[in-house]
Amino acid sequence: MNSPLQLERSRLVAITVKETGREETSKPDVVTATTTLLTREDDPRAWRVQLKVKFGGNEKEPTASVCGEVEIEGDFRVRNEYPEEAIPRLVGVNGASILFGSVRELIAGLSGRMESGVYLLPSVSFYEPKKKAAKSTTPRKNPSR
Repeated sequence: MNSPLQLERSRLVAITVKETGREETSKPDVVTATTTLLTREDDPRAWRVQLKVKFGGNEKEPTASVCGEVEIEGDFRVRNEYPEEAIPRLVGVNGASILFGSVRELIAGLSGRMESGVYLLPSVSFYEPKKKAAKSTTPRKNPSR
C-alpha cells in the first residue's frame, strides 16, 4: 500500500561537516533536529518540510568523530483521500522522517571519505503523543510558493 504522503522533491539547503579528531566511544552522540512545516494557502495538500539537523557537538566540545549541521527541505503532497484534520501530524512525523533518512545517508557518504571513517547519525523520532502536540506541527502559510 502506498503512503498517503508523497515526496515530490527535496533540496539540500546548507551543509557543514568537519572532523573533530575525537575517537569513537560508546557514549551516544546528541543530535538535534528542528522542523518547520509550511503549507500553501491555495492548496492544503501541498506541504514543505524544512529540517535542520545538528550533530557531533562542535569542534571545541565534540561528541562524535565528526560534527556539523545540515539543512534540507522537501515538498510533499498528501493524497486526496487522507483526512484533512490529520494532515499536519502526518507531514510532521513522516515528512521529517523521510528527510532525516536522506541526511543520515548523506553524512555517512561524506564521512566515509574522511580519515575518521563512516559516521552514522543516531536514529531520531519525530513522533509525539497526540496529547502533547509538537510545536513543529503547527503549519505556517508559505506565500512564496
